[in-house]
Amino acid sequence: MKKFRLPKEFAEKWLTALRSGEYLQGQGYLAELNDPDISEDNALVSSCTFCCIGVGAYISERNLTGLLGLEIVTDKYEGFPEELTGTAVDNLFVKALVSLNDGILLSQLLENCEQNSLIIDTEALKEKHSTYQNVRFSFSEIADFIENNTEFY
Repeated sequence: MKKFRLPKEFAEKWLTALRSGEYLQGQGYLAELNDPDISEDNALVSSCTFCCIGVGAYISERNLTGLLGLEIVTDKYEGFPEELTGTAVDNLFVKALVSLNDGILLSQLLENCEQNSLIIDTEALKEKHSTYQNVRFSFSEIADFIENNTEFY
């Protein structure tokens, strides 16, 4: 049985967006301007970095200004699933995604996956990284993690 659940229609759009190469990956914020010469009102997707959850919020709302500088989804975005709201403290799905996007020690990642019965390619990770190395997943790798651990309804 898979650990997480997401609406199928949202998940398909989100996974496609994560794998599209259209979004530049960042960390710490849903979306952040990476060009100081551009104002928030004139921000474009190409002038921002996103965390994986920020990509999901953006494809739901298509309102970049409302996401800039936010660390968590606090507002209700039309089409954005409740399963991805909250913080890494109170939502295991958010915690897993933030850890994969922003970085986590390999030893901690492996422990978290084992404790929470999450599917991840532990052998491949061990071959590429040392136990105490910080590991960050690409958007494409995060999309694979979501597919492997999420039931779509």
